[in-house]
Amino acid sequence: KLKKLAFEKETLGFFLTGHPLEGVIKELNMVSDTPIENLSKRSDGQIVRIGGMFQSFREHKSKKGDRMAFAVLEDMTSKVEVIIFPNTFKSCSHLLDTDEPVVVLGQVQHGERGAKIIAEVVDPLSTALEKYTKEINIRVQAQKTSRQHLELLKEMFYTHHGTCPIRLTLHFDGRGEVDIEVLKDMKIKPSSDFFRQVEKTLGYPALKVMMREAEIENRPKNGTGNFKQKSIH
Repeated sequence: KLKKLAFEKETLGFFLTGHPLEGVIKELNMVSDTPIENLSKRSDGQIVRIGGMFQSFREHKSKKGDRMAFAVLEDMTSKVEVIIFPNTFKSCSHLLDTDEPVVVLGQVQHGERGAKIIAEVVDPLSTALEKYTKEINIRVQAQKTSRQHLELLKEMFYTHHGTCPIRLTLHFDGRGEVDIEVLKDMKIKPSSDFFRQVEKTLGYPALKVMMREAEIENRPKNGTGNFKQKSIH
């Protein structure tokens, strides 16, 4: 499907039968702070994460002669100009001319023509999920879950082993819920495949994902916490 859409854009200049981001929109919404269309509501200088794909870019030379770029990032709601200075360009230039979903961490800059983003870090979506996920909670419905389901979950944990902590909560309708102790070394690598496998196996929405707040390293945190929680439905 992605190849078909790429051919459509190459031939027609736009996507005709769909959008490449449709298949990853849940994950993009999870790791992003805001859709692009709402950037105008963010304050000047605020640090944000936005997800999408690069629609176009043009290279430029800085005053020192270093390569940089002005790119246009689009999601399913709108598009925004992203300014990529030399230090960031070095690590992400290979992503500018692809249809790969990306996540941009940067600073909002308001001007006469609306909001722009000064990029600090640009990652593929798969890398961003792993980098920015703080913790994953799986809320298991006792009445809908068998021992076999739990065994399959355990296999998934080992298959997708990583560094992200995971919590299991067993919910009993009308009687409350209890946390199931998980081995400390049983951590997972967050990914689209893992999220989809969990909910396909259980057959109902069960994931709550704690995401780190958008911040640039070595800068002081704003507010009192450093993570936010999102559910996958």
